Amino acid sequence: MSTPLVIKRTSLEEDGTFYCEGLSVIGKSHTALDLPCQDYHYCEELDGGWKLFIVSDGAGSAVRSQEGARFMCEKAGVYVKQVIDNLGWENKSTAPSELDWYIECRAIFSQLKIDIRRQIGIQGEGNENDFSATIILVVYTPNFVLCGHIGDGRMGYRTKDGVWGSLMIPHKGDEPNQTIFVQSNWTYPQSPALRLHGVPVPETRVLSCPIDTIVMMSDGCESFAWDCDVFNESEQRIETINLPFPGFLDPLVRLLDGLKSSERNVALEKVITEGNELCIEETDDKTIILARFLTQSSISGQHEETESYIDEPVEEDSTITNDENIQREVTVLNGVLGDNQPE
Repeated sequence: MSTPLVIKRTSLEEDGTFYCEGLSVIGKSHTALDLPCQDYHYCEELDGGWKLFIVSDGAGSAVRSQEGARFMCEKAGVYVKQVIDNLGWENKSTAPSELDWYIECRAIFSQLKIDIRRQIGIQGEGNENDFSATIILVVYTPNFVLCGHIGDGRMGYRTKDGVWGSLMIPHKGDEPNQTIFVQSNWTYPQSPALRLHGVPVPETRVLSCPIDTIVMMSDGCESFAWDCDVFNESEQRIETINLPFPGFLDPLVRLLDGLKSSERNVALEKVITEGNELCIEETDDKTIILARFLTQSSISGQHEETESYIDEPVEEDSTITNDENIQREVTVLNGVLGDNQPE
């Protein structure tokens, strides 16, 4: 099996109470067609315990969408920090209202659209649709979470009680794999306001419950990490679930919690590319961000937590290399994930 090409890795850690692992991996179909990876991601630690996470997925039909995806992530990060600083939000313990966040998030996304047009004007070639890309964005704070998106992808959270929830409803069109992009004509005034299958564009949310995990992904990870839809046989119709899939994500979290910080990102790569048949068969680009917010004792930095599902725990051997150690843990996890697939 050929090794997928990782376009970008991100690893953040803070005082043993927070870590974040991010990956953008080129899909097998893109490699076969000699196409670039059109996914990108961005993670940053801000002041006061605030964190910023962004994922963008470029349109497959847009000739420069890989540039658009990177532009979305990096420029949106600049604008989010400007909003936080200019409005003094970092000094507040209470969340902004749903309306206030919607106004600011819509302004950020609108500015991205304008910036792309300006960039094209400077370069003197192409058009804005050449850079078409989605965006999903999360601002984490110790007291609340802000999120917003245009297009598809998935983002969710896990409460401290271990319950998974969704932070968005993907914008889907009438045709399979159809969505909307930042460069689409969503800013044009219309009445009623633009919605795709009932979901406003953009969609924003404010969450104010204690959480310990955030997960974000491009649609290349949906098939194995998300419960999207299920067929109701009694009513003969498809029902939307739209929840993170615990059968994949809970074992993954336990695995990463039990590894050393230097091992987590490689382990995450192995899981999303080799974790089960769905991971292996997926041909699209894959981007995932997994962020954990924990107490000091929750991250072992070793392997104790993962031993709970190892049939015959192997004693630590100083001669085992990091790569061998990671492979051992991932092999065990693959056994757990093999029969665990979303509906």
